[in-house]
Amino acid sequence: PDTTQPTVPTGLAASNITTSSVVLTWNASTDDVAVTAYEVFRDGVSIGTTGSLTFTASGLAPATTYSFTVAAKDAANNTSAQSTALPVTTLAGTPDTTPPSVPTGLSASNITSSTATVSWNASTDDTGVSGYEVFQDGVSLGFTTFLSMSVVDLLPSTTYTFTVTAFDAANNTSAPSAGLQVTTAAASGGGASELFFSEYVEGSSNNKALEIANFTGAAVDLSVYTIQKQVNGANAWGGSYSFTTPTLADGSVLVVVNSSSLNPTLLGLADEIKGGAPLDFNGNDPVGLFKNGVLIDIIGTFNGGSTNFSIDETMRRKPTIASPNTTFDKVAEWDVFPSDTFGDLGTHTIVTMSTIDFSQEGFKMYPNPVSSGLVFIQSNQKMDKLTIYSISGQVIKEIKTPVTNQPISLNNLPKGVYLAKITFEGNKSVTRKIVIN
Repeated sequence: PDTTQPTVPTGLAASNITTSSVVLTWNASTDDVAVTAYEVFRDGVSIGTTGSLTFTASGLAPATTYSFTVAAKDAANNTSAQSTALPVTTLAGTPDTTPPSVPTGLSASNITSSTATVSWNASTDDTGVSGYEVFQDGVSLGFTTFLSMSVVDLLPSTTYTFTVTAFDAANNTSAPSAGLQVTTAAASGGGASELFFSEYVEGSSNNKALEIANFTGAAVDLSVYTIQKQVNGANAWGGSYSFTTPTLADGSVLVVVNSSSLNPTLLGLADEIKGGAPLDFNGNDPVGLFKNGVLIDIIGTFNGGSTNFSIDETMRRKPTIASPNTTFDKVAEWDVFPSDTFGDLGTHTIVTMSTIDFSQEGFKMYPNPVSSGLVFIQSNQKMDKLTIYSISGQVIKEIKTPVTNQPISLNNLPKGVYLAKITFEGNKSVTRKIVIN
């Protein structure tokens, strides 16, 4: 296998500097096979990948200094060290006070007795839209950079009203969209409407595995299901795999493992073993579950390009997710564990979590925006952890067992908009937008 890293990119330079963006260029790296992409970092945080020798960094704050670096990657995902840092100071200018346009075209799909997927059209903004906030009956469900969100913990045969707002890097927020009324299906079966991916292992070397789960309330004929992958997030689906197990019992899971794995623990958990595609996937290869040739569930984003959505990690579907989803939402639907974590492979549980009305539970995060580098969380519920995400969903910082009304340091975070997810005892959580000034 190819284990040689590309050379470190050199000659990093900046041009076309404005109040909110900069164009970065650099010299080509070399590799024993070929360089396939470059990953760009701002203040140590990945902000995107490109196949060219130029990248436009946008969503910047005026009169602010940022540090940019670039790393080169090859087809085997060998990654060079990051380049020498380039400091760039944006131009001073009039503060951005223009909100994005109001999201339009709200629609619902994948409606079950307890879940639904809400989608909308993209908003526009003079400096760029940073993300969207989704509301259910006026209560915030959280934030996303995608044009859809999977909603869970709904009640059967119940009508809900959903609205969406858009926000930019300056925290300007649009007016709410027109309300979309969605009525859930009646309760039936075991709580899930269809098979879905419940675990994904993209471990070291050839330690690859997929787990599918059946909580439909009845045994399912697997002859009409296949797994396929899209190589490097481009071109057509391929490498179709048909299960050898004829049926999957209700409440059961099925684990398929790459036959090239040398890990006896992983191989011992396999119900089926498959060599080659699609079980030879890498972290930038979307994997799809198909029924009668129609995609019903996906890990990764189809045509998402060569950027890794998961690498050297195990992803386990959250227990509140009981339905497949053709839009991949890593933050909302998946829990992430270190490389070669197999402890729960071969078993899965779905639950219906109770809903907390945080407005009535003494919950508050302050100050927001954060100017001093310190934030406080007030809560009557015991907190397990605080996780800070970039708007693109990358974990930036995690703090275990924060204490109510005690200072939490965010001093090392660059200026910008982030998502703060507070997880409570019982696996309940709430996500809030937080601005660092």
